[in-house]
Amino acid sequence: MLIKGNSKLGEQIYHFSLPAHEACPGETTACASVCYAKNGFYNMNNVKQSLRNSMTRSRQADFAEKMIEAIGRRKIDVLRIHVSGDFYNAEYVRKWVAIVTRYPNVKFYAYTRSWRIAEILEALRELAMLTNIELWWSADKVTDELGEIPPVVDRVRVAYMQMADDEPVPAYTNLVFRVNYKQTVIRHIDRKVVCPVETGVKYAEGARPTCSSCKLCYRAQAVRQQVVDDPVSVDRSMFQSVT
Repeated sequence: MLIKGNSKLGEQIYHFSLPAHEACPGETTACASVCYAKNGFYNMNNVKQSLRNSMTRSRQADFAEKMIEAIGRRKIDVLRIHVSGDFYNAEYVRKWVAIVTRYPNVKFYAYTRSWRIAEILEALRELAMLTNIELWWSADKVTDELGEIPPVVDRVRVAYMQMADDEPVPAYTNLVFRVNYKQTVIRHIDRKVVCPVETGVKYAEGARPTCSSCKLCYRAQAVRQQVVDDPVSVDRSMFQSVT
């Protein structure tokens, strides 16, 4: 059920994923149109089958128990919930509440558009109360155009997916993910931090940052260090709810 690392996560982070679209009740036409989990590596038959297997397991009554066992066996420090897929119903979210509660010394993090679904949002509020998980509401131009402002929840921040460099970034944004990051170099947008992996900066072989080395999304100390290193251009409101 658990996979260690990938080219963006780096070697220190495990992840658990589900099939894109099938497990994405809050998806928008924008995120669906550029979803990396529908292309390339994810089109391989063995990968598709693995994700389908994970979906089946996630629906089983003993999923939380099995995941707790798997995390303990691998002695995991950081786990990203869903490189692909999302929280698809409230019952599934509450299974993760049980898992995250069981391992207070493991850091969990996840990005989700399922805040758009009322019954799932209520369960996500429960998950967000746990201090060893960092939840990020995912938003994009469609949610913004529809006037769907991500709800304010303590310790939860907002990651905005920017489709083009000239696309305005809403004021409520804390972190920007760029779809076309390889075309231009941008480190901050309207005083919002751009994901360091997606600034467009060209790095020497082996020097490109990964989530394992950056840690901004799941380690409070790393976030505070970025404020120290770049106190002028970083939007400090991003860090108010970090514990």
